Amino acid sequence: MAREPGMATRLLAAHVDDGAGRCRVCSIGGQAGRAAAWPCLIRLYADQAQATVRGVDRIAPTAAHLLGG
Repeated sequence: MAREPGMATRLLAAHVDDGAGRCRVCSIGGQAGRAAAWPCLIRLYADQAQATVRGVDRIAPTAAHLLGG
C-alpha cells in the first residue's frame, strides 16, 4: 500500500466514521450488516502506510479494537 502513490490517502479519505462509530465504506456492500467498527482495519493499515511513507515509526495495528480489547 505504501508503494502505491496516493493509495493510502484515498483509503483514508473513504474509510471515515459514519457518525455511529462504524466505517462508512466497510458497513455497506459485501460487509453490510456487519459491525465494522471505526477505525476499520483498512483505515488503520492505510494510516500505517502513510506513516511509513513519511518516515514515522508506528506499531502495526491489530484487530484488538474490533474485539473490544
